[in-house]
Amino acid sequence: MSKGSRVVAETLNCQEPGANVSIRGMSISDVDDVAKLLTAVGLCKPADAANRIRRLHGRHQETCFVAECNQELVGVVLAVYTGFHVWITHVAVANGKRGTGVGQALHEKLLRTARGLGAAGIVVDSWLSSVGFYYRLGYRTPGAVFLIKDI
Repeated sequence: MSKGSRVVAETLNCQEPGANVSIRGMSISDVDDVAKLLTAVGLCKPADAANRIRRLHGRHQETCFVAECNQELVGVVLAVYTGFHVWITHVAVANGKRGTGVGQALHEKLLRTARGLGAAGIVVDSWLSSVGFYYRLGYRTPGAVFLIKDI
């Protein structure tokens, strides 16, 4: 459960009677729940996840959002704004909430924020299993190749 919530940006039904999903800016009190969600869906390892998320949020809180259903964190988008583009680093939706519009709602909030910041676009790197989600949101493959050096 998250504390210190900012004003709710938008809501959608979360497939439970009388329950809605609310999208809001991530707060520092959400860090542990975000780390648990990212770990649960296999996007990060538990070791040092909370510290990494805390650092990212401290530098880029205007582009980090969470989704809650019945005061339970069910989704997150973490992104950074470089002054040119917004780069999505992580999008996660709890296993029981996938396919309900939570990821799309998080993306819409980030898109509005990116436009407000004057970003030229949003860039995301994705697992192959998630490419369809991004294509449905209007993304394209630009022909770029991302290279990673593990450290």
